[in-house]
Amino acid sequence: MLRKMEKEINKDVTKNIVKFILKTKYENFPNNVIKKAKLIILDSIANQMAATTFPIGNIIRDYINDFRGDGESTVIGLDRKVPCEIAAWANSTLAHALDIDSGEIRGVNVHPSCKSLPVSLAICEHLGASGKDLLTAFILSDEIQIKIGTIVYPSHRKRGYHPTGTIGVFGSCTAAGKLFGLCEEKFLYAFGIAGSMVGSLGVNIGSMTKSLHAGNAAQQGVKAVLLAQKGWKSNNNIIGARGGFCETLSDEYFSNIGSTIISKKMIITILNLGNPWEIESPGIYFKAYPSCGYLQSGIELAVKMSKKYEINNNQIEEISLGVDATCLDFCQLAGGGEIAKDGYQARYNMSAGVAIGLSRRSAGIDDFTDEIIQSQQIIELMKKTRMYLDPEIAGKGYINGGRIIKIKMKDGTQYTDTIGIDCNLAEKGPIYRLSEEKVIEKYRNLAKRMLNRREIERLYELITNLEKLDNVKVITDVIRGK
Repeated sequence: MLRKMEKEINKDVTKNIVKFILKTKYENFPNNVIKKAKLIILDSIANQMAATTFPIGNIIRDYINDFRGDGESTVIGLDRKVPCEIAAWANSTLAHALDIDSGEIRGVNVHPSCKSLPVSLAICEHLGASGKDLLTAFILSDEIQIKIGTIVYPSHRKRGYHPTGTIGVFGSCTAAGKLFGLCEEKFLYAFGIAGSMVGSLGVNIGSMTKSLHAGNAAQQGVKAVLLAQKGWKSNNNIIGARGGFCETLSDEYFSNIGSTIISKKMIITILNLGNPWEIESPGIYFKAYPSCGYLQSGIELAVKMSKKYEINNNQIEEISLGVDATCLDFCQLAGGGEIAKDGYQARYNMSAGVAIGLSRRSAGIDDFTDEIIQSQQIIELMKKTRMYLDPEIAGKGYINGGRIIKIKMKDGTQYTDTIGIDCNLAEKGPIYRLSEEKVIEKYRNLAKRMLNRREIERLYELITNLEKLDNVKVITDVIRGK
């Protein structure tokens, strides 16, 4: 039985994924999954609204305004509507622009929701679809991205790809295909088309282009569905075939495709679709700070210590931060080495995040600017910060981020603080996460950059009761001030 299953899934892994998408209905989701999905949606919309008030929001608006023609979907921060494909691109880019969007605890680095929501909302608005339709597409999109991520983890990221953009295209395709009602054959073609649109190189992490990875994945996933809908064809096993996504973009498959090990890995992935739902377990985490997830705990420690001990930054001699190997490698790849050059690099540079937390006693979206990062005080603190492999977590392979910080003063005084972790948890993602109450507080703080108090509470009420909405246009109406 297992041998037969291995053969079928290894040959038709894409078909198994598509069949799962097609058979899943809103009624299949447990209440706790729906509740968590609504919280993620609330967080994502707030992130998008806040991003419109930054230079990247201006560039997106200027870019879209260069094109003529209207559509049925809202771009947050833009007065007129545009085709759903363009809205998905713009809003996904905004969702990821400040790097304060949610991530997955499993640690495959796909940041699923910055594509799932913008695509689902743009198409639902275009179609006049319901809140249940939006939730179904959104949850499925997150599920498929993370599960495909587990197939190619970890070599896909280690080879230099940014999974948010590469794997993300399949999540966008999932949401769009589900909402447009593709049949199995056209869904398979859509996946095949989407697979030839992957890109997103890790070298651009630490620059404005990182958020474009999310936007491109959103747009290309929608485009793939629209083309398939009109009869465009492709290979129908893009995930598992020779020369397909897995073999081409991950070392494990390139070396072992067709082997029993790989077949079993695919079987496990297929059997685990919705069992449990990734939103539920291991789950989605929320960020407190506008930076890479691996920096969250280090920044939290710095902010906490600066307030607790009222540290005089001019008297600091050395700052030491214990991290794991993944955090160290990622900061070296994307964060500009020891010294971050600008606000974007600072979001992936632990020295910069700690320097901001200590000097400003906060680390909000207005603290990661070029002017602040290039200030003499921040530069001096970055120079005094070093990361080292923490023996308590190094080599264990499932806890990423900073756990312990030590600050040595010029007079010999030393301050130390830690964030407690359970090393028995089978998790690969960041260890510092926001509570539900803090996520709602974050929503209100970010949303007020664009909405008034009445609109903020109205939007909160609509998303909290999303499953009751017959048409999600009421959500975009509030965002547009209608």
